[in-house]
Amino acid sequence: MRPKVVQCLCPQRHCILALAFKDEVPDAEAIAYARGAVASVMGETHYDPETLKLLGLTFPLNPWCGLCGAKADTWRYEVGVMREQDWDRAVSELRANEQAQQESAALLKAMGLAYDKPSGTWN
Repeated sequence: MRPKVVQCLCPQRHCILALAFKDEVPDAEAIAYARGAVASVMGETHYDPETLKLLGLTFPLNPWCGLCGAKADTWRYEVGVMREQDWDRAVSELRANEQAQQESAALLKAMGLAYDKPSGTWN
């Protein structure tokens, strides 16, 4: 088994959201689920606090990239196979990467280098 990850990426390839799937889930189904999750946590379909909780998010997603400001309608979805073959280790690896990225995002925001508003202003 090779776990795979679906990433929602802005045009500059900043990761907006990533979800892991077991390899038996067809790519098209995984992408459709990721699209639905992103739409749900942005409030496009309906704001779903349970989806936020399931995805480990503590806040709704903004409809722009927090690093470059790219709008949601420019985002793309890609499927990739993970190097780690064991599901539990793959999820652990993803969680560690997620934590590191959250720390980097907090640092960029503290330094005023994060794109924080749809008006084109920087934090």
